[in-house]
Amino acid sequence: MELWLKKRVEEIFQDNPLSSMMEIHIATLEEGEVTLAMPVASEIHTNVYGFVHGGTLFTLVDSAMGIAGLTTGNLVVTSDVSIRFITNSKKGNILTVIAKIIHKGKDAILAEAEIRDKRQRLLVKAQGSYFIRGLIKQTPLA
Repeated sequence: MELWLKKRVEEIFQDNPLSSMMEIHIATLEEGEVTLAMPVASEIHTNVYGFVHGGTLFTLVDSAMGIAGLTTGNLVVTSDVSIRFITNSKKGNILTVIAKIIHKGKDAILAEAEIRDKRQRLLVKAQGSYFIRGLIKQTPLA
């Protein structure tokens, strides 16, 4: 991936207030693939039972697959996501989601993602479709 695109994708991610509030961070970023990490905090990530809330897990996979879509140089928005909750985790864990592009068409991108905990237990598998809404513009160097 070209350096300007990598920096632009990182900027787009950092400008997302939801990702910031949820303390989601980019661990690795390559063309067609991204790894995000998030420490589980009971104040913002868990349900009334102390487990990671399903909405938190959904946000992680949707964010990761969307960022993977951006690495193609396209602006993308979510069209459809299918998610399977396999097991769960509690506060104090670090969750990692890896998302990969599995197909890029003219109008849409198909991606898949997995969330694992720090012991590498599989928590979630997901697949999503993302509409392509244009190209990411290269910003002039300062």
